[in-house]
Parts: sequence; C-alpha cells; structure tokens
Amino acid sequence: MRDVQHGDYADVVALDLSWLDLPADLKTQQVSVVTGNAEGLLVKDGQIRFITPEDPGVNTEVVLKVALANADVLVPVEIES
Repeated sequence: MRDVQHGDYADVVALDLSWLDLPADLKTQQVSVVTGNAEGLLVKDGQIRFITPEDPGVNTEVVLKVALANADVLVPVEIES
C-alpha cells in the first residue's frame, strides 16, 4: 500500500445522512466501499466522510454499501476531477 500525502488527495467527500435517508445513528462499521478508490471512511457528525487519493484526471465513481438491519443500501458518489 502506497503512503499518500494529504496534498495528493483529489477530494474530501462528506455526505449528509439525512440527505441520503439513512439513520442518524449509523456507525462506521456499517459502511464499506464496493467500488472505487476511497480511503479514511468515517461516519461522524451526521455525515459519511472519506477521501479519494490522487486525481486521475477524469470523473470517477465510488460506490458505498450501507448495511442496515433490513437491507443493504448502495450509495453511488460521482467524484469530479
């Protein structure tokens, strides 16, 4: 695994749980990356947060999986270059 310096990140993403219709008590352990390049996944202060290392020069997509008690929810996120 390559050590990425803070200045190398393409984007810092913060998604509001309420905007996604996800429960306010969601835990980081319930969220995982299905596809795409995302690091530092964290649920904090009513948001899902992560960073994307390096900018590939084109828009990319990260898909998150949120494991809820009754179903898994996929959350696609477009990362602009």
